[in-house]
Amino acid sequence: MDAPARPVDDREDTEQMLRRRYGLDRNPWPRRTVVAAVVVAYLGAALFAAVMLTRGAGIEGSALAWRAGPRSVSVDVQLRGTSTVPVVCVVKAQDVSSTDIGYREFRFDSSPRTETIVLPTLFRASSVSVPGCAPEGEPLSVPPPDFPPGVAIP
Repeated sequence: MDAPARPVDDREDTEQMLRRRYGLDRNPWPRRTVVAAVVVAYLGAALFAAVMLTRGAGIEGSALAWRAGPRSVSVDVQLRGTSTVPVVCVVKAQDVSSTDIGYREFRFDSSPRTETIVLPTLFRASSVSVPGCAPEGEPLSVPPPDFPPGVAIP
């Protein structure tokens, strides 16, 4: 008639139910693969960013001295860092209200060196700076000139 009753192991059924409910029976390899791919992509992006930021970081320019004339300024530019390729530097002159009155890119044969350049200006300058330098062919990360509206760039 009836089959003999078998002892029920509630502990085993509960354990199996909990493992299914909380995903403990799943294969961990797909999740590990995705996590590893994300970590590798992040490290690759960080390495790429570090290389791009330090490419031209070794070249620095500064204005050692400058002499202002009525329509130009003579600047002694010092380049620090080592570069065997030509270096491009931006030199700008400003008036008392910090408006650009002279702005130009200058090419230097190599670095390190000190050279005197002449920058044409709209009128007598009150400050001169070298906002950035980079090896030729690489982008200069300097802001564009800020000439007043309606002014022809010298």
